[in-house]
Amino acid sequence: MNRPSLLRHLVVAVLWISLTGPVMAGKDAPPASLPELERWGFLAGSWDLKSTRYSFEGEAIEENSGTARFAWTMKGLRLQELQSTTLAGREMEVLNIFMFHPERREWELARTDSLHHAFNVLRGEESDGAIVFFARNPSPNSDLSRRWTYKKISNDRFSLLLEFSEDQGKTWFRRNETFYTRR
Repeated sequence: MNRPSLLRHLVVAVLWISLTGPVMAGKDAPPASLPELERWGFLAGSWDLKSTRYSFEGEAIEENSGTARFAWTMKGLRLQELQSTTLAGREMEVLNIFMFHPERREWELARTDSLHHAFNVLRGEESDGAIVFFARNPSPNSDLSRRWTYKKISNDRFSLLLEFSEDQGKTWFRRNETFYTRR
């Protein structure tokens, strides 16, 4: 799916959600024909999160907490995350929409937040019990790449590791690590 088409889908989803409210977890479940969505269905529900941000040298520089709510939307075909946290002392809201494309065997994550005023689409795949998403920095003057790894620890705990690379993915360094615990 090309970027304008994905953007249209995201806009439709956000408008639909804003008009009808999010579908609550359990009302719509992912279709049994999509085991990839079923495997990640444990995300539906409310979570507390603890996050640590790291300097480029690897030192912990900030700790934050927040909450997140995952809910099925679009008849169980999309998983939406609404997150409230802080970054650098500023309140931040995040909207993530997770999609799985069965024909391509690929995940996509549409992401935006209230601080960066950016819209990102990340592509990913499942690997060793995790979903790993990749994105390049949208700035044409930057070689920075990003990798988001969502890893299930248990049905009541998972982690999100954000890593950066300045050498086109040859080496990665930890930038942010978040642990989610079911409320």
